[in-house]
Amino acid sequence: LASIRQAEAREAAAELGVNDVVFLDRPDGELVADLTLRGEVARLYRHYQPDTLFTFDPSWVGQAHPDHTAAGRAAIDAYMPSKMPLYHPEHLFEGLKVADLKRVYLFGGSTNQELVVDVTPYWERKLRATLKHVSQFPDPKGPMEWLEKWGGETGQRIGAKYGEAFSPMNVW
Repeated sequence: LASIRQAEAREAAAELGVNDVVFLDRPDGELVADLTLRGEVARLYRHYQPDTLFTFDPSWVGQAHPDHTAAGRAAIDAYMPSKMPLYHPEHLFEGLKVADLKRVYLFGGSTNQELVVDVTPYWERKLRATLKHVSQFPDPKGPMEWLEKWGGETGQRIGAKYGEAFSPMNVW
């Protein structure tokens, strides 16, 4: 199943124009936001040098999948240490630089979503990418109806057909 899901993730990424996908090879349902994961995520921030992070809101009590909560927690926990040269200095000896993340946005149903983005022009592409995950959505009608409803309700907040909502996190 893991190799099937990795292939599906690569296909979905290609649909979205993403060239590089990284898997940390944790078993489904067993992700824990521990120190090892924090170091691996910090290393990825240092390697890719993103300026913006989008991640699951780990404090959302409605999150049904513990892996999503753990992924969000690890992503946030790695943010500050990745900017510190004394955190895993071996990364710097490998030629990586401290991370330069400037913005963090949380998603996934939190109640304080202050930023809503009109995604109407990209909606069909999002659906095509989502449908690449056949092992998770064997009957695509159900999840697509759910996504359409959620995206439509979110879009209404800004007068758009479809929207995505995010909570900006204060960072320095």
